[in-house]
Amino acid sequence: MFDPFNSSMSPLQSLIHSEIHERKLMSFARFMELALYHPEWGYYAKKDAIQNIGRGGDFFTSAAVGPLFGRLLARQFADWWNEMERPNPFHIIECGGLDGRLAADVLAFLQQDSPSCHEAVRYVLAEPLPRLARSQKETLSHCSRVEWTPSVANVQMDAGVIFGNELLDAFPVHSLEWRQAMWRERCVTFSGENLTWTLQDCPGPLRAGLPEDYMGRVEVSPSVARWLETAVHALHRGRILLLDYGWTDEEYFQATRPEGTIRAYHRHQRMDDVLANPGEQDLTAHVRWTPLIRAAKHLGLCVTEFIQQGRWLTRILARQPWPLAPAEVRQFHTLTHPEMMGTPFRALVLSKEISRKIQQAGVLPGAQPMGRIHRNEGL
Repeated sequence: MFDPFNSSMSPLQSLIHSEIHERKLMSFARFMELALYHPEWGYYAKKDAIQNIGRGGDFFTSAAVGPLFGRLLARQFADWWNEMERPNPFHIIECGGLDGRLAADVLAFLQQDSPSCHEAVRYVLAEPLPRLARSQKETLSHCSRVEWTPSVANVQMDAGVIFGNELLDAFPVHSLEWRQAMWRERCVTFSGENLTWTLQDCPGPLRAGLPEDYMGRVEVSPSVARWLETAVHALHRGRILLLDYGWTDEEYFQATRPEGTIRAYHRHQRMDDVLANPGEQDLTAHVRWTPLIRAAKHLGLCVTEFIQQGRWLTRILARQPWPLAPAEVRQFHTLTHPEMMGTPFRALVLSKEISRKIQQAGVLPGAQPMGRIHRNEGL
């Protein structure tokens, strides 16, 4: 029988068991949300979260490869600023900025390579977790053009870029499985003190657009579409850039994936049990690009680019090449080589344009109040 005062459980385990005890089961999306983002006990909220970035940690991002990634992004942002007729201010909103390292690189290279653009930039980190925000403020204490907000929903901007690097793969997902000629949802329950899987009928919206008779599992993330809608309302004119690993549905369903793509990692080792030790291991799932692109088009966005990361970064360098130092050559190879990060990762660029006549007429469509934005005061 469940004992909520069992001292052998961590506080997060007790919370998860309590919710399951009350409701009989829990969607994996809810489990993943708590395991990663609980404000005190979630994986990303813990004080050592930023120590898990890099070769010795649990996950390795493009920004962790080295500063070249930030320089290439800075070049692209400056190009978009020029295309938009050099607006001032020019917002760059980064979502999921982790330790702030990428923001520091982007700003440093904007100042070096495109000083006029740098003067126009207002860089905002959308970070809901206080501990990560504090870490970012330490990293960016020397930068005067940085602000913080808990959510992109609080941002109102005329022109700029909203971007996320390896943001979507950590969004909570529902896990679905084809069983007995129908899609069933895999939920979390417990047996004794141990968390385990159980199946329930799958709600219609979750299985919409999925093929029948697929011999495997698949992930569905309604939170991705909700985030995109929020970003669209915040952006009046500009680009949304998403860089991540994943597949289109055509690619995904060509192969049988009996385990789906949900993975757990601890110290760069893949862990067998994704339900074990919530809050102590990273959880991730490959992005399904097809429903995301479909949602973008439904929201009126234009799909400007959707290509492999390696090709996208190579194009940026080719437009304004510079002699790469030996360290930059190694970084470029890691970021673009097909057998490293070049092919598994994709770049999706979405565009939203509003005519200047509409902007000059008064209130912009979809405008949201600026809300709680915190300037960097060297905290």
